[in-house]
Amino acid sequence: MVTRTSHQDLLEPLRLLIACFAEMIGTMMIVLFCCGSLTGEEPMDLIRVSLTFTFTVTTMIAITADVSGGHINPAVTIAMLVARRISVFRCLTYIVFQCVGGIAGAVLLRAIVGEDNANSLGATMVDSKLTYSQGFGIEFIITFILIMTVFAITDPARNDNLGSGPLHVGIAIGMGHLLAVPYTGAGMNPARSLGPAVAMDIWTAHWIYWTGPIGGAILAALLYEHLFAANATLRKTKAWCMSRQYDNDNFEKALSKFDSTKL
Repeated sequence: MVTRTSHQDLLEPLRLLIACFAEMIGTMMIVLFCCGSLTGEEPMDLIRVSLTFTFTVTTMIAITADVSGGHINPAVTIAMLVARRISVFRCLTYIVFQCVGGIAGAVLLRAIVGEDNANSLGATMVDSKLTYSQGFGIEFIITFILIMTVFAITDPARNDNLGSGPLHVGIAIGMGHLLAVPYTGAGMNPARSLGPAVAMDIWTAHWIYWTGPIGGAILAALLYEHLFAANATLRKTKAWCMSRQYDNDNFEKALSKFDSTKL
């Protein structure tokens, strides 16, 4: 006789696969629509590009949030891993599917708009007047703000009403693009940068669009969880460091594993 627990165990891989598929589709649509706003028209319209990223990210998060958490960005996924909100396995599978989605979106966009309108498909490149260090710094900062926003709207211990979570994230994306598009193309999302790089074979300083966003994401995750979060305490930080069963929503479960007199 199959127990209820056994049914749940069998469904878990299916749920993960569906979540990964949602991450792939969400990232593909971001590249298709957002990088599409960088094709055809010359010169580039910064407002058009920023609004397209704002609207598209907001929409894709609203669609995928209840399925996969609405990461659609390897930097967000790594931040969630650092905060111990997801497992290493889920993190790795999400990133693979996000990258596949980014590449698929860029290839589809190139096919749709044609070679004459493709330009660079929005491939992210550092402005020639900047050093690579400056480009790294810009990507680090704009992704830092994005991840701080993500953690603020998903903080389970906050009592204030922040309104629409997806919209707040979309606005943070728009902020980053209004500042950074002229300088770095405003990657903020390694999978979004990877797609056009593969489709157009443009790899100049591509490392910046992985290390900058991921570095900013890790710092933001640690800073928010252990300093800005509504339930941030030294006891929570110690539980995060020491417990295999750490649970951000109820970290007292983790604390119970230790002698409270030593915390």
